[in-house]
Amino acid sequence: MKACKLEVKYEDVNEKLKIISYLIEHHGDVYATDNDGRTALMYAFNSGCKQTVRWLKKHGLYETVDVQMERRRKSEVDIWASFDLDKE
Repeated sequence: MKACKLEVKYEDVNEKLKIISYLIEHHGDVYATDNDGRTALMYAFNSGCKQTVRWLKKHGLYETVDVQMERRRKSEVDIWASFDLDKE
């Protein structure tokens, strides 16, 4: 999750993806959630890094988040809103 949260310059995205790949190859739990229920894919969306989101989806993480607000349950909306607390 921390690796997906990293905000990097465009030219550094490949390094970010290498870190994420290494973690997954060494049995990182891609479906893990933090204490607020957020997943690695949610962190990637929040970071605004399209390449990370695409890479995670390519590797099967598309099912960990539903990006259509009208389909989300209240608890999922609260999870997404919790990202606002991370911005300082």
